[in-house]
Amino acid sequence: MKLATKIAKLNVICLISLLGFSASAHAQDSENYISFGLGIIATDDTSFQVASGTIDTEFEDDWNYSAAYGWKRGGYRYEFELVVGEDEVSSHSLNGGEPLAGATGGTNMAGILLNGYYDFSTGTAFKPYLGAGLGVAMIEAEDFGVDAIPDVLDDDDTVFAYQIMAGVGYDLSDRTNLFAEYRYLGTESAELTTSVSTGSVATDFDFGSTQLRFGVRINL
Repeated sequence: MKLATKIAKLNVICLISLLGFSASAHAQDSENYISFGLGIIATDDTSFQVASGTIDTEFEDDWNYSAAYGWKRGGYRYEFELVVGEDEVSSHSLNGGEPLAGATGGTNMAGILLNGYYDFSTGTAFKPYLGAGLGVAMIEAEDFGVDAIPDVLDDDDTVFAYQIMAGVGYDLSDRTNLFAEYRYLGTESAELTTSVSTGSVATDFDFGSTQLRFGVRINL
């Protein structure tokens, strides 16, 4: 892995630690919460290199899941979030040709991010909000190939991750808030290697997903 990538990851980890320490310093004056979310995700098309050229890959729409521990003070919220998901391959095509028969594989993702939000006061139970997050994510391309050769790409990498969010919450009670949001989660390119049986080619693998997420926040 390139030195610049290692330095970037170290900077992200340091930033997360500093932001977490800063926010924790106000914990006694804030309100803590936990949240759980379910997202409908559309993963961006991607591509990777093999010995014979470029494989373009499309994915089925799928689901991912999240859990977070956070604290809020005034209109601001901070949280540490774990998000996991998987996406089944819809099709592979070689060098811009027709989809290959019997496409196999899927992408697994697990990320830890520090998110920050701002809730807009409306004087009602509805609270629109904006947010962004930084962290790291493990991206795994599992059993990419076709029925006859199911192991063209089976590798993983841990990379810098980011996300942006916009949504609206509804205060069901003093302790419970329901929310719906749009979210885009992206990462830096994962550095993967195809299998020895197909040429052992080092390739960049881009990952990003658009999400419609629904969930609940519970004040502790």
